[in-house]
Amino acid sequence: MSTTSPMRYPLRPAGTERSSFETPRPALPAAPGNADQRLRAQVLERLSQTSLRHLDIQIEVQEGLVRLCGALSDPKLRTLAEWLVFTTAGVQAVCSDWQIDPGRAPSSPH
Repeated sequence: MSTTSPMRYPLRPAGTERSSFETPRPALPAAPGNADQRLRAQVLERLSQTSLRHLDIQIEVQEGLVRLCGALSDPKLRTLAEWLVFTTAGVQAVCSDWQIDPGRAPSSPH
């Protein structure tokens, strides 16, 4: 019984090998902090285009999770803020920690 080894073909023609400094490197993923900063800027931009820009809303972003904090008097504003944030590209989840401020006059969301 005769066994033959498979022929091995070079991947490149002879004399065209790459030197070590020409070898392509895989792209490094963006640092999480940079992605979080960009996402926070996008969220701020979306909120600033509505009546929510006049409210004191704190925004924290960590790995796609957006946390909203602030004082609101109108539940409609809470719903609007959460919807705007959740529909922003890159947002994985929204967590909110709102406080009811009875002294703040209700305002319309548009």
